[in-house]
Amino acid sequence: MRLEPKPVTSPAPRLAPSVGGTRPLAPAPTAPLNSPDALRLSGASQNAPAASASLSDLVAKAKEAAARKPEWTMAVNLAASLGDQFGAVSKGQQLRDLAKETEGKPVTIVAQQMGQGPEGPFVERFVIKDGKVTSQGQSPSRGFAEDLEALTAMAAKDHPAKRMGVVIQSHGTAIKGMSGDNGGASLSQLADAMRRGMERGGRSKLDVLDFDACLMGQQEVLSAVSGLSEHVLASPELELANSGTMGGKVDGQPVREMMRALLQDPGMDGEAFARKAVELASQAARPFDVDKDGKADADIDPLNATPTLSHFDMEHMPAMNRAMDGLGSALSAAMREPAQRQAIMDLISRAPRYSASEAEGNGHGLQQRDLKTFSEGLQGAIAQGKLKDPSGSLSKAATATLEALNSLVGAYHGEEKGALPGIDPQNYRDMGGLGVFMPSAEFLTGTPETLATPLAQIADNAGYFSRQVADPQATAEERTRAKALFLRGAGNAMRETWERLPDARRADFTPLAEAFDALEQAETPAEISAAAKRYGEVAAKLQDGPAGQLLTRQKADERRELVDQAYGLARPHMTEGWKEFTQALREGA
Repeated sequence: MRLEPKPVTSPAPRLAPSVGGTRPLAPAPTAPLNSPDALRLSGASQNAPAASASLSDLVAKAKEAAARKPEWTMAVNLAASLGDQFGAVSKGQQLRDLAKETEGKPVTIVAQQMGQGPEGPFVERFVIKDGKVTSQGQSPSRGFAEDLEALTAMAAKDHPAKRMGVVIQSHGTAIKGMSGDNGGASLSQLADAMRRGMERGGRSKLDVLDFDACLMGQQEVLSAVSGLSEHVLASPELELANSGTMGGKVDGQPVREMMRALLQDPGMDGEAFARKAVELASQAARPFDVDKDGKADADIDPLNATPTLSHFDMEHMPAMNRAMDGLGSALSAAMREPAQRQAIMDLISRAPRYSASEAEGNGHGLQQRDLKTFSEGLQGAIAQGKLKDPSGSLSKAATATLEALNSLVGAYHGEEKGALPGIDPQNYRDMGGLGVFMPSAEFLTGTPETLATPLAQIADNAGYFSRQVADPQATAEERTRAKALFLRGAGNAMRETWERLPDARRADFTPLAEAFDALEQAETPAEISAAAKRYGEVAAKLQDGPAGQLLTRQKADERRELVDQAYGLARPHMTEGWKEFTQALREGA
């Protein structure tokens, strides 16, 4: 979830290290107590002794118990809090507020909400059914995956129903997985946790799995959870939170409205629920009312906290994987010719990137691009003669990919004006609702901006600042503000330079520190301009020397590590053909 406390009319941290191992689950009790729902299902009583029955009686009782099963159990994992206003706390209260609406309805909501205590994160579980909220108490968190497994098992075993869904509210980062107040989990750990939970609860598959989180509508995510659920809901783009909108705050997916729709029509199946969720998301845009005067702010576009949401019909996932495999193989073959390779790299760079900041290498460090736009770009390049396809295999693979994508995405919502804070504007309406790992040349090799050392940044910015201060049109207030901003940025770059330099090279730092001190003490515009110019010259000289060469090598090594990490996260969830293609991209960069 991306929290935006106020509207912005326009990067995020780099790709974080992958989550480490998780703690093993403690062994289950030898003889767990039966829950009331389990007793009701079996027809047993806690006090009555077992009685012998004929096979026909048992079959009749089984049918009777199945008929008494509720229509739905929805397990809701509220893992990420964003203060009390957004996230787990807020959505937990929204679910509790639905209690009266559950009276007489064959729907059970089993929720767990993360909290922070003196000894670390804890799990608070509660059940909403028959008009009441029943607390299940608190217990220490055992980690993201283990807590998710426990919730899934509890919901499936203690509250059996004809259909079951799991909603995971947390932070999502595509190929990296998910994280919350109780740590994080990789895609494989997420899938394994839910699989074990269902096995413990006696269930083989979910009817719907909803990721109420950023960036989870990706090919790699779907590959990881394939076989777990009939239907999946996920957003390929960021989900937002904001309190400056009319009618109250917005916070990711409209989960309360989704649950309310299920309560109003509990007979709907997983596909109907997923389609309804996408419909509700498409209607969730709200105008801003920053000044709280009860009137929409005309100068700011309305905000939808879920700018994209896709319903994936997982019955079609095997066909999607086959299509991706074929497309990857065809692309790999086409890239053997340099001109063909360059044309394909150009198409990749032009394909919309999810969570795309203005700087190609920034954002979450993710290279998840819209598959529909890229495939259509391939078709267009072939038709225009920019890509050679004498056998027709590439065109056929692109067409098969688009057909598979059309079958997989059962419903899709995308905002036409996707101007997200800090993200390049995107027309999500024309995208396909599914991202895939497709790194650009800029990401693989780095750009002058992403490879610039702190010394190079000082040298570049000092020259600009020197000219800015010397401008006769600048006011005293503007100069004062510009100096404060420059010194703050330069100070950060100085600290980074010092920390990067080994002890043997730190003596080189002295002239730079002296020039910085002189700039701080300069007072008149002429003095400030001259001092800034001198400061930039010292930084440039250091950049050209041994210290700068060392820092340049460090930045190049960090770029390779970032690429290594991204590939390491994505490859386990790729088809063989797509592995071949992405490896060819890297080897030729």
